[in-house]
Amino acid sequence: MGRWLRSIRLLIVGAALAVSVLVAIAMYWATTGVFERTVRQSAVDMSASLADGTFNAMYQIMRQGWSRAQLDEFLKTIRAQGNDSSTRIELYRGSKVIALFGPIEQPDADPLVLSAFATGKTQTQMHDGMIRHDRPLIAEAQCIRCHTNAKVGNVLGVLSITQSVGQITTKAHNELVNKLLIIMPIPLLAALMIALLLGRRMGRSIASLKNSISYLDRVEDLAHIRFSDAHTGFSELDDVLIEVDSLTDKVRHLAVDRDLLEFEIRLLERFVITSDVVRDWRRYVRDLLKEINTVQTVHGVFTAFAVGDRPANVELFWFDAINETVAATMSQRVQQIVGETLGQVATDFVPRQHSLDPSGRPTLDNARHLDLRTKEITMDNPSIHGLVGLILPNTQNQSQVERLLIESILSTMLNVVGSVRAIEKHTEDLEFYATRDPLTQMYNQRMFWSLLDYEMGRAQRHGYSFGLFVIDIDDFKAVNDSFGHTFGDTFLCKVSECLNDALRTGDILARYGGDEFTAILPEAGEKECTMVADRLLARIRNLSMKTPDGHTVGVSLSIGIAIGPTHTDSARGLFAIADAQMYRAKLAGKNQFALPNPEEPLADLHDM
Repeated sequence: MGRWLRSIRLLIVGAALAVSVLVAIAMYWATTGVFERTVRQSAVDMSASLADGTFNAMYQIMRQGWSRAQLDEFLKTIRAQGNDSSTRIELYRGSKVIALFGPIEQPDADPLVLSAFATGKTQTQMHDGMIRHDRPLIAEAQCIRCHTNAKVGNVLGVLSITQSVGQITTKAHNELVNKLLIIMPIPLLAALMIALLLGRRMGRSIASLKNSISYLDRVEDLAHIRFSDAHTGFSELDDVLIEVDSLTDKVRHLAVDRDLLEFEIRLLERFVITSDVVRDWRRYVRDLLKEINTVQTVHGVFTAFAVGDRPANVELFWFDAINETVAATMSQRVQQIVGETLGQVATDFVPRQHSLDPSGRPTLDNARHLDLRTKEITMDNPSIHGLVGLILPNTQNQSQVERLLIESILSTMLNVVGSVRAIEKHTEDLEFYATRDPLTQMYNQRMFWSLLDYEMGRAQRHGYSFGLFVIDIDDFKAVNDSFGHTFGDTFLCKVSECLNDALRTGDILARYGGDEFTAILPEAGEKECTMVADRLLARIRNLSMKTPDGHTVGVSLSIGIAIGPTHTDSARGLFAIADAQMYRAKLAGKNQFALPNPEEPLADLHDM
């Protein structure tokens, strides 16, 4: 049964056979019914005609005044006719006729005959292939002359005619069956011919479909399945095959190969940024370029990232071998795109080029066959503006899946390389601000102590002296409270710039905290320290700033100086001496410097 349902040809043949049988049965049923009704009606009509003819014959004889002998001869004649054929005729006399003329030989009246006598109506009945027609003989005005005891309308007798229709029906039935047996194979043969014709017309297209599907390994192979030019001979099937073309196009643009899905999963894994990626992101790009080429042809990759105020760092990675002309042309194109995207002059940088091992791959010798696809990213903290690009074959027939894959690759590279560069920037900032003051960019207190310890040990080893300044801005709190912290921060930055300009080359300036600064002057005695302090104070006196409300604010310093290891060989003790001298300068009226008095003991100071 399953085989019949799976085969169009067998299904058509089976359906045609079933239809042929049903049609034959229907024809037999309809024809038999019509025939039997026709036969019955013909028999009824024939019986009526025979009854009418017999009655008319009797009537003619009766009009002439027939004798009993004539009547017996007439009855004998019509009964003899009934015995020789399928028709039987009987005449029944009524009571009034018997009363005048006496009885005749007749069968006993049955209910049908009695009903005809009683009602005066013709009775017709069919049973077991026999038709019975009983006609009453009703007295007319002419009959009263002989039948003096009767009245017009009385039933004088009944003429009963019985006919057999069974033989006729059986013969017609047999002829009908023979005809149907001849007709029944015709639809079956027609179905076989249609099945063969349909199979032959569909066979070529189905075979082509099978062959195309057998070579279907990737989604892109759907592009080679085309049935628009197939002609099955049936417009409906041709329309279906055309819709198959449309379906394959839609599937080709919507579906994704398993290889591409696996590649996308591997690509997502690339978002995990490990320390190895941060340490050597160029190797990451080279490895990714190799992996990309397992599913998509990409000749090269370039990255360009401008971090902070630094110019863009552009690097170009080639997967295939290239000649010098292609290298120069693509380098110029990359420069132009990076310059336009990142807002830099293209001549300010030249891409750094890297080549992978191109063994077994042809050399690219025509830059016109190459195309660039790029994507950019902008980050505010840290400030990074980046661009990545793929060097692809220049083709106009890229599928939607290929375009999405290229976008995915660009996004992955952009995010990973951008994140690596952001991590590098954060790392540099962390390293910088671990030793620097975020506001003034000078060394912070932690770095100051490291440098002071180092300088103390170095001075002791090499037998020279150095100076230590502790510098405090006079009345800075009043400035900060009066004009706000924003102005206070600007004020501190201006003072730090002025201090840095006044120190010698090689001197070390640090912000110790708040409005307090320190300076280490290597290889300097009291004389050198005094000269530098005078220069600092002179520079600061010339410094003034405009406040937000338009006033002018001047600056003055109080400077404490200590000489190491002359005053003490302890870094902490030396700082305590310089710090004490700074407070001494403040007590003396500010805007000056102070050195330890040789006549005053220093033990209490450097032990603090």
